[in-house]
Amino acid sequence: MTMAEQARTQVAQSVTGRMRRRTRRGLRIAIAMLLIAVLAGLYSLSTAQLWTSADAETAVVAAERHGLHYLQWTTRLIDALTQARSAAVRGEAPDLGALNSALVAMNEADSSDGDTLRTKQRWADLRTAINAVMLDRPVGREASRRYGDVITLAIQLAGKVGSTGRLVVDPDLYRHYLADAVVLRLPVVLTDANLAADLLYLDGHSSGPAAARAALAISVIRSDLASVAVAVDTGLGDVTDASGVAVGQALAAPLDAFREAVGRLAGPTALDKSQPLTDVAGTTTIARQVQEASTSLASVMFAELGGQLTSHERALEQQRLRPLALAVGGVVLGVILLFWVVPGRRRDGVDDSFDDAASTLPADVASVSITLPEVDARDLLAIEELVHVGRGVRARPRGDADDAE
Repeated sequence: MTMAEQARTQVAQSVTGRMRRRTRRGLRIAIAMLLIAVLAGLYSLSTAQLWTSADAETAVVAAERHGLHYLQWTTRLIDALTQARSAAVRGEAPDLGALNSALVAMNEADSSDGDTLRTKQRWADLRTAINAVMLDRPVGREASRRYGDVITLAIQLAGKVGSTGRLVVDPDLYRHYLADAVVLRLPVVLTDANLAADLLYLDGHSSGPAAARAALAISVIRSDLASVAVAVDTGLGDVTDASGVAVGQALAAPLDAFREAVGRLAGPTALDKSQPLTDVAGTTTIARQVQEASTSLASVMFAELGGQLTSHERALEQQRLRPLALAVGGVVLGVILLFWVVPGRRRDGVDDSFDDAASTLPADVASVSITLPEVDARDLLAIEELVHVGRGVRARPRGDADDAE
């Protein structure tokens, strides 16, 4: 094989190797780009889902915050109305200062939370009704009826807030228990205990149909009180059993006081039909104790519910950090893929500098083949004969050449 043919073969091999290496690099780049595209798509989808979920839950917690704030003042208003009714039924002057204070607080709560909770119209109607009752100052049965109407509206407002504030539908079992108690259970206990004492005061010592109606109404109220108290009392145990962890330690003392107070008015012994309520003063005292225990328990439950919402907000903040972690992981993986692609030319075992030098070789070979001098055929035969006998290629020492002469 002549030198030109060897050069051409070498160039062909170099070009072929360089094309193969470039093909492999191109394949790696294509694979890397595909992986980066897939990862980017998965990351975008995961991030969107996480952020959407976090945003939705954050909106729910914000609504619950509004509802919690509003309900605290609604409960205070119900308590003030209940006390005002009891005083008016007995011909006493209601505590208008406490009522006005509760109304001012409700106005502020409705100004800050009413749009979110959609309570503007309800509160406007309730405020008008309360102002009318305060202006008319009814007493006796009329006071029981008039105040009873506005108390019912206040309890319905609390139920509306619990619904639009997403409190009573909270998926967390403990928060749902707390909201259910302060929205639906305790207001009933708070008002009905005093209503039983008020009815006993009005009709307890009368005779005829009025006394019978009062006795029946008081019996129904006491039965309802017992059912609600059991629901509040056992609900915490159900939450503990379902969650497997101890919850509501702060509720222990006020819940015991609540259970004891309600038991005096609507416990198993108190509900014995052979022992109907007859002591107006004693029943009134017990009703006020139930009211105080209910408001105290409601305050602790509000605080506990607020703490639970704070913990949930922190968990949502942690959830928002997950997309950031995914982003960091995606960047690291992308760097690894780029490292795999970019330095691939050196991992092939041959530096592309050889390819660059070899790319100029065909032109050199062409120039060599053009500049080679032409050799006569007879000279080639002479050279071949010299090679055959050895004289043309074997070097001899100078001394040997002299002796041969």
